[in-house]
Amino acid sequence: MRVVYCDPGLQSNLGHHASSCRYISRELWARRVETRVFGHVQVDQSVKIELGAAPHFRGFTYWISDGDPICGWLNAYLRVAQVTHDDLRRLTGIEAGDLLYLNSGQAAQLLGLAQWAAANPAGSIPHIVFEFGVDPGLEIEINAHGAKLSIGDPRKNAKPVLFRHAACQIPKRLNDRFHLVTLEPNSSAAYRSLLGKDVGLLPMPRPAITPARCRAGKRPITVGVLGHQRTEKGYQLMPEITRRLFEERADINVLAHNGAPLEMQDTQQELRHLAASEARLRIDERLADERIWAELLEATDVVLCPYPTNRFAISYSAVAADAVANGIPIVAPRGSSMARLIADFGGAGSTFDTPDVASIVAATVRLLEHFDQHAETAARGAKQWNEINGPRQFVDSLLSLAKQTV
Repeated sequence: MRVVYCDPGLQSNLGHHASSCRYISRELWARRVETRVFGHVQVDQSVKIELGAAPHFRGFTYWISDGDPICGWLNAYLRVAQVTHDDLRRLTGIEAGDLLYLNSGQAAQLLGLAQWAAANPAGSIPHIVFEFGVDPGLEIEINAHGAKLSIGDPRKNAKPVLFRHAACQIPKRLNDRFHLVTLEPNSSAAYRSLLGKDVGLLPMPRPAITPARCRAGKRPITVGVLGHQRTEKGYQLMPEITRRLFEERADINVLAHNGAPLEMQDTQQELRHLAASEARLRIDERLADERIWAELLEATDVVLCPYPTNRFAISYSAVAADAVANGIPIVAPRGSSMARLIADFGGAGSTFDTPDVASIVAATVRLLEHFDQHAETAARGAKQWNEINGPRQFVDSLLSLAKQTV
């Protein structure tokens, strides 16, 4: 069996695409499974060399509109699906005994893949695993009984309609060779409900990449916000959150990492201005490869995720997963996938009800007041994480999907 690793979102070290490919492909190579990696046509030279990623896919995963004010979303969906189909046709040498894995796909990639599979003779189709990398776009109402999901107005958010349409194009004759999966249980359940199809769950491929240690007794405590910062991740709140945290606690530092500082220039400039007069604030604007990411995690004692619940209620956060894997307590929104991680791995963290400065600061202070206890719990949680998640467990589950249909 050969594995064909496809990721039209694989361009650079920004976000989770390169790290996911790094962890998964290394595990496959270690098992001597022949693995071919295909990224976006504009994949960075450094990523291309490190991961052996061939520049291939023209339809970028996150290109979701051509700019038309009325039907830009539909134009982009159809265009990206078509070029994805055409790009898959250009892959040569794929056989029925191989496994094609598409990482972090959206509706356009699913449609293109379904059309490509439908156009091939049944006996030549490889085992196909399509991983949904984002939430399905369902509207979420959080209440005392949990979360209620519904389909909103497609004129405002077409994602559910497009996902449903794309899934309907998967030929029934390929149901036993076409596997839909996510990395988050609530996400799988949401997609299952929306699509009317089985959607499986794979272990998170993210391992510990820092030395195992317990942070109990560490002072000052560094609160870190890490990764590719965007408005949907609450980064615009960080200047005020930082000021308030410094007012509340004298024994902390704040690490504000943003791998794409040009995308939120006003917030970034405000943080730079604050850092000029506050030595406890460290700003890091580096694009994080594996070495830099490990440095950032090692330097962080509490991972702050000031995200809105709705955005991450049914999709995973790679940053939060890395925090758990590396034994770092988390501050996250109640009702989110990050809150589930906190609960599932011992309770090393604190949650807030609403994504505003006051609630986020209060949740962070609650954690800091009992930091040593949370740090000890996080260290135990990391051991548990690495027993059930990581590249080895992911690849075991990935390959088992192909064995089910042998």
